[in-house]
Amino acid sequence: IHSFHFNSIKKRLSHTGINRPKAGRRDSFERPKIWNVVTLALHRTKHQFYGQQKTHTLKKGEFTKFNTDEIKGRMAEKWSSEMA
Repeated sequence: IHSFHFNSIKKRLSHTGINRPKAGRRDSFERPKIWNVVTLALHRTKHQFYGQQKTHTLKKGEFTKFNTDEIKGRMAEKWSSEMA
């Protein structure tokens, strides 16, 4: 393709509102990356099998400043005082 061919294509496309020239092989600029889709699907299915989930335990109680040991101790004291 010669430089004046490119300019004429560009002029024709500028009138239509298209900013990229369509010269050359069809769909040769960007091909779909299937491997990314496959790896993403495998990564998502990995977490759906039993035993693959990771559990995290917090050292602090939910929405409090106390540790879980302190909360359990206070609950045990509360229950023992109510039962007595």
